Amino acid sequence: MKSFLVTTPIKKNYNSSYKNIFLGAWCFDNTQDIKKNNTVDYHWSNKKKFKKDGIYVDQITKKLSKFLTNKLNKIHNLRENYNYWKLIIYPWTHHYVSTMYDRWETINFFLKYNKNKVIYSNDLEINIKDFIPINHTNFMQNTHEDIWNYLAFLRILKFLNLRKIKFIKKKFNYMSHEFFSFPKEKKFFLNDLILLYEKIFSKFAFKFNNVIFDSFSFPKTKFLKISLKNLLFPSLYKILFKDGGTKKDLNFEKRVSNFNQIKKKKYNDKFYEFLIKNLIYDLPVSYFENFLKSKKKMSILANEKKIIISMRNWNFNDQFKICVAELVKKKSKYFTCEHGGGLIGEFDHIKNYIGHITNHICYDAEDVYKKKLFRLSPTLNVVNNKDIDTKKNKKLNITFLEGQKYSHKFVPSPKAKEGIDQIEELLNFIDHLPPYIKKRVNLRTKIPQLNIKNKFIKKFGKEKFQDHLNGDYYHFAKSSKLMMINYPQTTYSSCMYYNIPTILVTENKFYLFKKKSLKMFKELKKNNMAFNRFEDANKYIIKNWDNIYYWWNSDKIQKIRKLYLKNFFNVRDDWFDEWSKFIKDQKKGLDLY
Repeated sequence: MKSFLVTTPIKKNYNSSYKNIFLGAWCFDNTQDIKKNNTVDYHWSNKKKFKKDGIYVDQITKKLSKFLTNKLNKIHNLRENYNYWKLIIYPWTHHYVSTMYDRWETINFFLKYNKNKVIYSNDLEINIKDFIPINHTNFMQNTHEDIWNYLAFLRILKFLNLRKIKFIKKKFNYMSHEFFSFPKEKKFFLNDLILLYEKIFSKFAFKFNNVIFDSFSFPKTKFLKISLKNLLFPSLYKILFKDGGTKKDLNFEKRVSNFNQIKKKKYNDKFYEFLIKNLIYDLPVSYFENFLKSKKKMSILANEKKIIISMRNWNFNDQFKICVAELVKKKSKYFTCEHGGGLIGEFDHIKNYIGHITNHICYDAEDVYKKKLFRLSPTLNVVNNKDIDTKKNKKLNITFLEGQKYSHKFVPSPKAKEGIDQIEELLNFIDHLPPYIKKRVNLRTKIPQLNIKNKFIKKFGKEKFQDHLNGDYYHFAKSSKLMMINYPQTTYSSCMYYNIPTILVTENKFYLFKKKSLKMFKELKKNNMAFNRFEDANKYIIKNWDNIYYWWNSDKIQKIRKLYLKNFFNVRDDWFDEWSKFIKDQKKGLDLY
């Protein structure tokens, strides 16, 4: 029987007359289907390869960003230096390179184990221009989408131009396909009022203020206080940097005229050549068609030097990044800032950007010796709530982060089959709890990718499931007798800070912890505060269920909890004064008084 390659779960991409080979676990949503079908192993399940590839991804990102600096200067008739463009394009370039290299290596892994086979695959009729991203955020959304990933794999196969790969042309009504979108937050009256305020005052506030807290998390009263103390007009600039670009702005003819010469060139590195020749389809409109319009608009906003501290927009918001690049030209000082905190992995930050071209505010003690890193207290709303009394609580609450269906950034986390396995392991763990504990279980998840919601509700009921957009985390957490969490980041740190009995369930191979983080993780495991797998935690929880509160509040466990907080989520009692002094020192350094 002829072999047929299926690259994504698009049903039109299957062929029942051939022997289907599935490119990855993302083609399914359960382990049984993965096992009973011919499914290619995932190349980054090999963590040694992941680490090695990380070095290559950084090298290619640097090379491509320098190429784009020269190319975009030429296209827009500008003379901006590398640092200017790096502030704008480096996060997207790193995202692009790491995403495409994953797809590239996935194809190569498949080809390596199917050397002597003639392989057939569908060439679905899709207009690639419909998937040219408007901006970095739109590109990120594309990377979660089955059709975009189908096109990425198809482009790689066609670029490699192998005789043994035979394509079958097929019509496909892809506009009827249900496209991926990020969950939208529920609207509340107070949020509407804040947005109205931002719409009216944020532009004035940005021009007036000499310290900019961008997309920041502060307790509201403390944010007002720190703003007034520094004579700032309060604003979080939530809509100021909204990208007004649309698909109508795309000028494909202009792209063809600017990128045609590139397509004729040959490069020693085939993957790099693939990237260069596909920029015509992948470069966001915000860097090409709409760049000069945005630059002009942001130059007006960037009226004088400032201190900019960005928690979220630094990564994906192109309008904000253009504004920052203009401000840095005026000798402004730029800080990126952690959103939350937790155990730190080797690839948590974009190398050659965070703490290099930007200053960086972190909450952990892992790398504070570095020149451009500043360690301060976290400012999340969590700081308003401390030492919750859980003695009378009865619930086993579980906070679960689904693995990535498709890898889209170079960060260590459960991917594809690893994520699916973890979901099935969790469901099996709950299933094997005694009835008196099982009935107390509640699950809360974040950013659905691998269908855990439907699987959980089918087995345990809708009333036991909570989406992260329905109700705040604090109220979910404070009802816990015991909290279980599968990722060692902000949510875990919040529960440790709340002093809620908490068990971490994860593996080092998913996060590749740095030295101090790995040492802490081992200490947590040694004292049954962390386990590698849910099934490992099963016996301990059942045995100690009636004494969870006393176990957690024992001197030994509290000492370890406090050690964790000290090193990875250190909220000082005087955190507000600490931040105030930091801002004062930075203003003095820039002579902004």
